[in-house]
Amino acid sequence: MVRSLDMPTSAMETLAWSASRDLKVVTGKRYLDDFDVLVSNTDTLAFLGSVPDESFQLVVTSPPYNIGKPYEQRQEFKDYLEWQELVIKECVRVLKQGGSLCWEVGNYQTKSRTQTTQ
Repeated sequence: MVRSLDMPTSAMETLAWSASRDLKVVTGKRYLDDFDVLVSNTDTLAFLGSVPDESFQLVVTSPPYNIGKPYEQRQEFKDYLEWQELVIKECVRVLKQGGSLCWEVGNYQTKSRTQTTQ
């Protein structure tokens, strides 16, 4: 790929540059070529498995917190951590050199303590 001098070199520059033009936004359950923004709401590992190495400049994810929210299926904590470790490894694999990973975390409180998940 030939990079023009006016093309961005960092994630923030990419976002600012992209905002100044029409974006091609695509959705799908598997990786698709030829897009500016790709949104996928499917099984995380299945989707990431379809993505070539170093494909994304930015990955934004909000994994289940495993704290009993009505929309999530609770797992044993050890199983949850093993699953999240696989997801993180895949997210790093698909990031371009110098890319960014935004990982939303949650917490919950009991009478005796606050615990952060992720």
